[in-house]
Amino acid sequence: MEAFTYTSKLYKIRLVKAERDIFGNPIPSDDWEVLAKALDDDLHKKKEFKFLHPKSKKPFYRHYVDSPANGVTRLVVGQFNDKVHFAYVRIILNSYLYKEPYLVIERYDSIVRNPDYLAEMVKKAFNWALEGSGQSVMLKPWEETGKTITWCWDYTLSYDYQLRKIKGENLIKAGFEDSLEENERKDKKKQSKKREITIKSLKMEDHLKKGNKPKIVKMVRDLIKGKTNSKDISMPIRFLRNHDFFHNNKLPLKVFLAEFKEVKGYISKTRYNFWTNNESVSYDDDPDYNKLKKDIDNLL
Repeated sequence: MEAFTYTSKLYKIRLVKAERDIFGNPIPSDDWEVLAKALDDDLHKKKEFKFLHPKSKKPFYRHYVDSPANGVTRLVVGQFNDKVHFAYVRIILNSYLYKEPYLVIERYDSIVRNPDYLAEMVKKAFNWALEGSGQSVMLKPWEETGKTITWCWDYTLSYDYQLRKIKGENLIKAGFEDSLEENERKDKKKQSKKREITIKSLKMEDHLKKGNKPKIVKMVRDLIKGKTNSKDISMPIRFLRNHDFFHNNKLPLKVFLAEFKEVKGYISKTRYNFWTNNESVSYDDDPDYNKLKKDIDNLL
């Protein structure tokens, strides 16, 4: 059992509703699932936390040391450049000993003098992730006069408790979330190989598994009309693949070229596979990509 060191500070986490009572006071909320989901979404890059120093506005970055298990996790927040400076942030929404959510900031003196600055960054990151949920996070310094708060022991108990409730290993062995993402990619490949079905048709409609298929094909045709850049030509297929429109989660190039003969000569197999499969390449700032998303949403 360990007591916290002089470079550690604890904060109670309070979840409150967006509306206030008739006296203007925050109304407590117990919907902790929204915060647990925010952690999971951040880890899987669905909606990532943003950490900005409250005074200098300098961006900080995070890596997970343990993957979240129902709101119990540990991450590092700091600067990862030539000189690595970071603090540990332990988040315990499911406390085993204290029965109330809290977080611990450790080793903060390597990046900030005042741990409240880092706590403010964490609070704002949480609240940015919770936008639209009707709830927000408040942090209150937790100090107990004459009492040792054994948070290290509580963290271990809480984490082991969660591990017993889920299947498989939950620790990120490499230290950061990259290893978890790599394992997830391997699992997806295994699953896709098991579920692949044979489709001999060269018509794109036969490779789509949902939506108004003729209209979707027309949308793609309209978007690639006149395009000669391989990235622009591949964009609609990347969008449909990202949103699970295809059987086997892909559209073979031969089907694409048979359906859209006008792009023959403008795209190779290598470039097509690169732009439609490479998840490190983002189309988020592409106006055509966002227009297609809006049109598809309206169609569904």
